[in-house]
Amino acid sequence: MARRVLLTGGNGFIGSHILAQLLDHGCTVCCAVRTQEKGDKILRDFAAQQSQITITIVPDIVAPGAYDTAVQGTPAFDAVYHTASPFTYANAGSNLQFLEPAIKGTLNLLKAVKDNAPSVKRVIWTGSCASVIDYDNLVADPPRIYTEADWNPVTWEEAVNGDPSKAYRGSKLFAEREEAGNQRFVVCARQFDFQDVCDILRSHHPELSERTPLGKPGTRSLPPGAYSIDNSKVKKFLGVEFRSLEETVLDAARCMLDIEH
Repeated sequence: MARRVLLTGGNGFIGSHILAQLLDHGCTVCCAVRTQEKGDKILRDFAAQQSQITITIVPDIVAPGAYDTAVQGTPAFDAVYHTASPFTYANAGSNLQFLEPAIKGTLNLLKAVKDNAPSVKRVIWTGSCASVIDYDNLVADPPRIYTEADWNPVTWEEAVNGDPSKAYRGSKLFAEREEAGNQRFVVCARQFDFQDVCDILRSHHPELSERTPLGKPGTRSLPPGAYSIDNSKVKKFLGVEFRSLEETVLDAARCMLDIEH
């Protein structure tokens, strides 16, 4: 029998890729979104697989009991993927616009699963390296190597009263830290810099040379002591094999060119 999955944020960048993978693996997916318009767009984007998709509307993920009805699907859910979280600096009247949905939305979903969805065997939610890295100290001697055990040092006061980037980093930190006691995985391939990206594009797409910064070909634009990330855990336990930077850059470029044309 096909697995039944609840997915939040399926209209977003990461969520839409997760949705595609779930559908390709034969899962039936209920997408929880904030508006019917967003749900309709998902159905249009995945028109060939509409029969595997249902939509449920959760207009305010911060409201108490926001997900209580959504998690009680029929047939019952086997797993929940949580990707919904705000990320926009535009028109941010208060840093709480980042913090409250990330924290309360996650807690509401976890509580709803615990209280109303006993069939769920696994909850997976996507975070960000923003919860791991100390962005105020990106360079060190010796260079810092981050792992799943690391957390950014932003305090609640800094997240509430600082600039929006601190609010975003705080939203990831405070949403994830208390509930990450099971397993946390940093899904990151390797360190790279934008000189690498430019060199790859110029090598494979000379017709884009006028649109691609030259920089200093063959050199590194990262400063000495720039941090890196240890991804041995995700490789060992989940068997993840990362694509090369070259493949990633060229695939992204082809996609953008297809959209442009």
